[in-house]
Amino acid sequence: MSEAGAERAEPSPQLTARRAQTQDKLMAAAVGVFAARGIIGASVEEISEAAGFTRGAFYSNFADKDELVMALLRRQVEQQYVALAKIADLPRHADDSIDALIAPALDVLQGAAQPDPELIFIQQELMLYAARQPGVRRQYAAYKDECLARIGVLINDLLHEVGQEFTIPVGDAVTLCAAVHQHAHVLAALDETKPDLGPLHLLIRAITRPVVS
Repeated sequence: MSEAGAERAEPSPQLTARRAQTQDKLMAAAVGVFAARGIIGASVEEISEAAGFTRGAFYSNFADKDELVMALLRRQVEQQYVALAKIADLPRHADDSIDALIAPALDVLQGAAQPDPELIFIQQELMLYAARQPGVRRQYAAYKDECLARIGVLINDLLHEVGQEFTIPVGDAVTLCAAVHQHAHVLAALDETKPDLGPLHLLIRAITRPVVS
């Protein structure tokens, strides 16, 4: 490839930003359409129209509906990781108690994770869709395992910095905490209130202990 060809192959920052904005709009529109019609019942045309784009614009950003669903699932996990990474930047001291870590950490989590109520309602459907589509299932299973491992390391490091450790395997602890966190958001979406993360606080205290030397 010539030097000029190489330059043409590299997208400009403006094009990359515009593409990201288009994808965000398509994903936001998809959440609304999925909530109204279900994932199976929703068409690419409906999603494109809801986002204010043509069918061609959809296929310029996603190969098909499966790729769009995978993008939504991937974004959920990444948002959770970003929120946890912000917790890692909180000021801490070696003699802090576990409550000194949990309370401000949950405040950060509460502020950083503000999922769309419609997305909360279709999360289970997204998971079921992925389970029924072999290609999506394989992709998401591999991605989820990788992200759970990253999240587990991050949380484990946070606990060790205040002299704490899990009393159960890290993977199990992350799974339990994620389930309680998700349930709190489902209840909040149903009641149109803020999520109550008190049960998550209690769970973390119940499955942690001072590091055994």
